[in-house]
Amino acid sequence: MAPVPDYGRGEARAPRQEAARYTATGKVVEARRMFRDYVVRKGDHLDAIARDLETTRATLLEANHLKSPDALRPGQHLKVPVEKAYVAAPGDTVAAVARRFDVAVADLADLNAISENHRLNAGDELALPASFHDRGPVQLPPTRTYAHYAPPAPSSGRYAPSGGYSPTPWTPPVGGVRPPAPYPSVATAAPPTRTDSQVMAAGKGRFVWPVKGEILSAFGVQDVDRRNDGVDIRSPMGTAVHAAAAGEVVYAGDQVPGFGNLVLVKHADGWVTAYAHLARVDVKMRDTVAQDQEIGQVGQTGGVAEPQLHFEVRYAATPIEKARPVNPLLVLPE
Repeated sequence: MAPVPDYGRGEARAPRQEAARYTATGKVVEARRMFRDYVVRKGDHLDAIARDLETTRATLLEANHLKSPDALRPGQHLKVPVEKAYVAAPGDTVAAVARRFDVAVADLADLNAISENHRLNAGDELALPASFHDRGPVQLPPTRTYAHYAPPAPSSGRYAPSGGYSPTPWTPPVGGVRPPAPYPSVATAAPPTRTDSQVMAAGKGRFVWPVKGEILSAFGVQDVDRRNDGVDIRSPMGTAVHAAAAGEVVYAGDQVPGFGNLVLVKHADGWVTAYAHLARVDVKMRDTVAQDQEIGQVGQTGGVAEPQLHFEVRYAATPIEKARPVNPLLVLPE
């Protein structure tokens, strides 16, 4: 076997890693006369609109010069004030801004009446939804540049190189290099969507009905841009509302617009239940409650048209997931 040729030591430099790059580095400012348009639909109530759009009745009354919350008519356009805006920095994209503020790209584009691929210029202002969460500037993958290899000067001998070697510098693809399956990145992988059967299996036997009554509004999409994250159950004023499962009270109050008196209970294994429009709240934060324990009474708070209970079930299958609303009828007994 022939010996491995020795091309000489040459001058080879280590790869250079550039400093991390950031985008969405602009500022959050008070929005100046920025509004979202809402078209009133038949059966709309101002408090329900305020709840869905994450604002308050008083804000909508003032912005639209309304003297009464009942002065609505189908087809009427309401101006919904935006409180905060983002000032774009050079190189920003709609997707990067959405990622910084933890909102869906489509929702951010819709709020600002632009396309998801709209080109942003430095200084442009983007309205931010009331529920935004500022996670800070978005870090882009650093670029790794490989230096050229400089071979030694030609020399005599059997293995003397005949010329220089100049490879093309390599730049990793956008988003970085991803390892092949079966080694996905746990840190960046999106949580899988749970099917109804999976939710039913996980929640089987866990919950009881908080109150009995007719379903006024079912779970899911109700109309264009309107969605119910729970079920609304008609029941007489003052009817006892029971905890659907044992757990800890993580909220009890009336500071969430459109929900009136509200109780949130956190249960084992990633489950959370919500009870809204209560006439009375009988528990306080950090209380431990047993399944079927009375936690309040059916009411009409939060601007609803009749006594009812708005009931939600949310579920996170793993600790790194955000609890998402699921249809309560999938986990409640028949």
